[in-house]
Amino acid sequence: MKKEIVVSKKAVFEFSILFIVILFFIITSYLLFGGKVKDAITKSSCKLVKGVYIEGERIGKGYCINK
Repeated sequence: MKKEIVVSKKAVFEFSILFIVILFFIITSYLLFGGKVKDAITKSSCKLVKGVYIEGERIGKGYCINK
C-alpha cells in the first residue's frame, strides 16, 4: 500500500513565501555584488593566463589582455 502525502494549503503558502524571500536575497545580493565578483574572477583568471588586468570604466567591466 502506498501512503499518500497530504500537504495543506497553509504549508504550501509558507513554503512559497520562504522561497520568495530566499530568491529576493539572492537577486539583491547579485545586483549589489555581482560586478565586484565578476571583476575578482576576471582578475584571478587573468593571473592564470599571465595576462594584464585592466580595470573597466565601471564595476564589472574589467578585462584581461595577453602580454
